[in-house]
Amino acid sequence: MILFFFRRQKKNKELKFAFICQVTSFLSDIISSILRTSNSSYSGLSLNLFTIVALVVLFYLYNNVLQGSRTKKTLLVSTIGLALYFIIQLFTGHNSGSFNSMNVALIAILVIIWSILFFYEQLTKPTDNSQLFLYSSPAFWVVSSYFIYFAGTFFLFIYSQNKVLEKGSEAYIQYSLINGVFVIIKNTLLSVAMFTKVDNSGKLTGKYRSQPY
Repeated sequence: MILFFFRRQKKNKELKFAFICQVTSFLSDIISSILRTSNSSYSGLSLNLFTIVALVVLFYLYNNVLQGSRTKKTLLVSTIGLALYFIIQLFTGHNSGSFNSMNVALIAILVIIWSILFFYEQLTKPTDNSQLFLYSSPAFWVVSSYFIYFAGTFFLFIYSQNKVLEKGSEAYIQYSLINGVFVIIKNTLLSVAMFTKVDNSGKLTGKYRSQPY
């Protein structure tokens, strides 16, 4: 069913990247769960690798919705810098054994900043008055979904870094509950994005002109 709706919105790049990010997250959970069950030492490594993949996918998503040239440069530099930091951690063995949730918290900071920049551009630089409502665009719902998710789980990832989340423990239950609530919110908003109409040209409704800053 999900594939059907994304096929329906096949001309919309934002939905494609959001879908890829969702698939990446799903595969990460499946693979890490299998590795944990088999007591493999590669469980944390797989999650850290998927964190890098998620960062790259989110970069392409926001690179497609942000319009300002300086904003895009900032987006590129911040992504490359953080990706290099993650890779250095892997090669130095800092993140090879266990999942580093602080890395997700760092991604959350970037996503929150990128989302605010997106909303700022949409509110201040319209090309015309034909689209007065931000929610008429699929990009609005996609960006909102990740903004709310990462804003809501930012401190959760920081908190979990210093906790041993043994399955069945109180900390694990609290983590799963809070994260689960925001995952549901994120998926709900992405579902709204799927149903949001895209114009015949394949571009977002309410598209905003590219700005030099």
